[in-house]
This record gives sequence, C-alpha cells and structure tokens, in this order.
Amino acid sequence: FGTYKGNLPDIYRVLDLYGLLDTVVLHPGKIEETWSEARKSIARVSLALCDVDLHIPTAAALAGLHERMSPGGFIVFDEFGTVDWPGETVAAEEFIATHPGCYEQFALTAVRQPTLVLRRR
Repeated sequence: FGTYKGNLPDIYRVLDLYGLLDTVVLHPGKIEETWSEARKSIARVSLALCDVDLHIPTAAALAGLHERMSPGGFIVFDEFGTVDWPGETVAAEEFIATHPGCYEQFALTAVRQPTLVLRRR
C-alpha cells in the first residue's frame, strides 16, 4: 500500500522549537517493529493521531490501542477514505470490525484532514 519515511532530525527540531524535548519520548523506527515494546510503558491513551497513512504501520499502531483507550478517548485518522492512501482506510476498518460497538464514528467532511474520528464508548 505504499512507502514513506519521515525525517527524524526535523522532528527533533520541531520538538525543540516548542520546548518539548524533555516531555516527548520518541521510539525511532518502523511502528511495526517498535510499538510492541513501546506500548508496554503506556497505561492509558485519551488521544491517538494515526498519521502514518500506510496499512502495516497503521494496523501495528492500532494493535494494543483499544485496551489502552480511555472511555471518551479519541482516535483520529488523517487519510481515512482517501484514494492516495488506501492502507490507512483498510487498517481502520479492520480495527473497527474487530471492536464492534466500541467506538462512535465521526466522518469529518468540512475539512481536508482529519477525515475520521473514533470516540471510545
């Protein structure tokens, strides 16, 4: 479903610009290789932004997220339903199907992004 690689030095520059270097923990690498270990230190999540666009990393990011989502918490997708990034849509639909009735869905049509918001019931 496509390839993409971010720029870690740019991410560190933005974190530094906003004074967040000491409060944000990054786990560099592919989500599908790092998230299984990184998520062990995360007890609860109230907001998750899935901005990876591709199927495998989106599915990997969503793995283990449901159990950590606080009631009323949000998962936001920026490319759901877009032709250019079908992998994110497939992974999100798989996640929703795996957890029927657990999330309210809000399609955002008046803005370019995000395109889908899930709210944990």
